[in-house]
Amino acid sequence: MASARRWMIYGANGYTGRLIAAEALARGERPLLAGRRAEAVEPLAIELGLEARIFSLDDVDAVAEAIADQELVLHCAGPFLDTNKPMLKACLKSGVHYLDITGEAMVFERVMRWRESFVEAGIVALPGVGFDVVPSDCLARLLKERLPSAHRLTLGIRLQTSASPGTARTYVHALPAGGIIRRDGALTVVPPAWRTRMIDFGDGPEEAMSIAWGDISTAHHSCGYTEIEAYFQVRPWVIWAFRLTRPLRFALAPKRVRDALGGAAARLYKGPDGAARASHGARIWGCAEDPSGRSVTMLLRGPDAYALTVDAALEASAAVLAGEVAAGGYTPAMAFGGDFLGRLRDVEVSPVAG
Repeated sequence: MASARRWMIYGANGYTGRLIAAEALARGERPLLAGRRAEAVEPLAIELGLEARIFSLDDVDAVAEAIADQELVLHCAGPFLDTNKPMLKACLKSGVHYLDITGEAMVFERVMRWRESFVEAGIVALPGVGFDVVPSDCLARLLKERLPSAHRLTLGIRLQTSASPGTARTYVHALPAGGIIRRDGALTVVPPAWRTRMIDFGDGPEEAMSIAWGDISTAHHSCGYTEIEAYFQVRPWVIWAFRLTRPLRFALAPKRVRDALGGAAARLYKGPDGAARASHGARIWGCAEDPSGRSVTMLLRGPDAYALTVDAALEASAAVLAGEVAAGGYTPAMAFGGDFLGRLRDVEVSPVAG
């Protein structure tokens, strides 16, 4: 990104927002830092020598006015199922490009429904430019290129890192929705930890449980898969813990309950420190199958999920500001193709025999 570009990080005071802001500055950029709490945003802006702007997302017209002098907003304030809609509407009103780091399937579905509106407004709407879902969406595209007849996608995710406060809050907010898979092209709700399977992430088979990963939405729109499942490597007790939440899901549905429990969860998680991010890594296993039974499998090895998020978000923002993407609504693979992975640091993809 040229430093003269006008772009904003909203939610800059959050764990991931801070990492993105610091790395943007290291790359010679000067984003405007924004958020709803002055006591959290302004000290960070002073520390980094950047400008700050304070506004909430309660009023779309006020948000549109607050972002009107910007070219792009990188939205980092979750849970995105709640915060995406007002910011997205404000970007439409002000003609400002919208990017975020969500992994929530319903946010992608919303963007796909509104695609024509983004074309008419002349803006790019590109959610999921972090670990959720750049590596998995681009891997899904690479698999589809190797097997164009594929209709089924199965993904496995293994992380070594701990959750950030925002990630913990998002998990709690998502519990009432249960799990999600795609069947016959349609999103289908299933119970939490609906299914388990063994996945080899390169070190031998490991147990993983089904989760509502963003690719349940994105891989359909970016690649045309009609059958999609995603799994997350966990310890056995986590599977049972999720299954125990099944009868409690509907009690968690009211927003005030989710807000309270999400806040409590956020206080328990601080996110990995610099040493942990440097030593941790992430792996994504993907298998595409076609109706005749043919399949291809690939394994992605990458850095810590938060390090990858920072790199991918800044690369995607730079590309949109440089005019690489025409107006419209996209997933990362729709915007950039599977080869976007080659632009990211320490990401390797290899085929898996079998």
